[in-house]
Amino acid sequence: YRGSWSLYDDGYTSPHGFKPMIGYAPHGAFSAATYEGFNSGTFLTVDSLVKCEMTWLAPKNADSCNFIIQRLRIFPANIGSSVANLQIGLYYDFDIPSDSNGNANVGGTDLTRRMAWMRGFNSADGQFDCADNSRRFAGANLITWFTKNRGCFDSLYSAKTVAADQLLNPIGGLIPESLSVTMHIAGYMSESRVTDHAVLLTLKDGQNGFTLPANDTLFVYSAMCAVKDAATAVAGLDSLRRTADKAKLWTLYNLGICACSVCCWWKTGNVNQTGTVDLADLSALVCYLTGCGYVLPCYDAANINATGIVDLADLSWLICYLTGGGCPLPDCLVTPYPMAGC
Repeated sequence: YRGSWSLYDDGYTSPHGFKPMIGYAPHGAFSAATYEGFNSGTFLTVDSLVKCEMTWLAPKNADSCNFIIQRLRIFPANIGSSVANLQIGLYYDFDIPSDSNGNANVGGTDLTRRMAWMRGFNSADGQFDCADNSRRFAGANLITWFTKNRGCFDSLYSAKTVAADQLLNPIGGLIPESLSVTMHIAGYMSESRVTDHAVLLTLKDGQNGFTLPANDTLFVYSAMCAVKDAATAVAGLDSLRRTADKAKLWTLYNLGICACSVCCWWKTGNVNQTGTVDLADLSALVCYLTGCGYVLPCYDAANINATGIVDLADLSWLICYLTGGGCPLPDCLVTPYPMAGC
């Protein structure tokens, strides 16, 4: 088994670490109007088959300082040859303080936001603490991924919080086989114990792994989000979710990439995409369902009940909402679409 990563003690001098390449992508800090950035430069996997580049972007606006955007680029070292049987993922070692065991955390996931998160732990020991650690949160969420020759997606193979003691050897290094097996388990799940957690987002895997096409590049945009101190644990998780949503919006409006975005934000119902859910949305949905020729600008926003298909049940739900019948608007399913001009 051979793996590459830049975690714990597996730096570029390690037999498992990425190897830095000279004369390729730039390395170091840079600045733009709305963010500060840092480029990792180009790194090569230990088998010399795949090259990786990471860029971190930190917004300058004071209201956006609780998230950082990551851009990962992965492409064949020999650009004219495809690379098969790959597992591709992102591992985040957030250490949120605990009052009883250093960084013992509680983990969770959010399917809607393609996110795995953790919060601090505060025991009921009766001792006075300078802060309630259960109100501190951190997480990572996928924004989008795409290749040059295909559309864009926000699907994840798996999102989970994992216990560090299941992946590390006694001296603190990652165990290759344990990491691979954990990545290979599909779905959303979290470690049930209050312990040292990490976030693991697996982008690409499967029975035969992922094949990186020749003459192509895999782009992955994700966000690292944090809540320093919330009023309550419940409010903290809600704030983290809103931060993840804001990170997606920030990526759309500030990076200017011709790639993908999400047309349905927060809640369904804004059928005509004007920003307000009102009778005009009802008229647009009626027109679409009766075949009058209305083209939905965002299918997910018109999927009012979030079941995955736009039909008469969505019309009934929207009428119920607009007339105060007690039908709340569900969260969006968050499906990306190509931006205009791409």
